[in-house]
Amino acid sequence: PCGDDIRIEERSEQEILTLAGQPLAAEGAQAWNPVFDVTPAEFVTALVTERGIIHHPNQNKLESLMRN
Repeated sequence: PCGDDIRIEERSEQEILTLAGQPLAAEGAQAWNPVFDVTPAEFVTALVTERGIIHHPNQNKLESLMRN
């Protein structure tokens, strides 16, 4: 019901700061590397899934699509 309840996985900053073991950023640089973010529901106009497109998604529409 709320994006605040979703735990966002974080990965190593080395995935961003290096490539094949070689530095890509200045020495001492730091990075935040979340795996994904949470988009507020009011900004989502459609969800595209293997089962179809849900325009202006809500819980009822999601449940209905998953039952079919």
